Amino acid sequence: MKISLKIWREASSIILVAKTAFAPTIRHGDFNYKLLTLKRSSKSGYMPGSYVFPGGILSPADASRDWLTLYESFGFKSESFDKLNPKENRPKLYQNQNFDVLPKYLSLRISAIRETFEESGILICRSYKVNYRERVARWASSIGN
Repeated sequence: MKISLKIWREASSIILVAKTAFAPTIRHGDFNYKLLTLKRSSKSGYMPGSYVFPGGILSPADASRDWLTLYESFGFKSESFDKLNPKENRPKLYQNQNFDVLPKYLSLRISAIRETFEESGILICRSYKVNYRERVARWASSIGN
């Protein structure tokens, strides 16, 4: 009998760094950047009370090929993302052969963006041509429902 075990969870995180607008006088070697971390609930079953980067487990919706249709409506063809796919030294996590879903190098990025928005309200990707106030408010109100 062959036993197949996953040695990792299909999850992703974002490390979000922003240069501060109001920095104290900078000395040689100092940096004026902020790093986004979130404090987990003390009641959490996993790493309670810890500071973590936003992220989480891959959802089936993150791997939907419908994302490609959405991207195309904004002028991005699937070839636009080829540079995100490592050609050498590919992590095992990226080596899926299921063509019914997005490749992992895309779906894990979508997952990280979604999780960041769910956990912090920060929407990573948006167009400068669209006013998102109403959309973001609607999305934010539906989180957790």
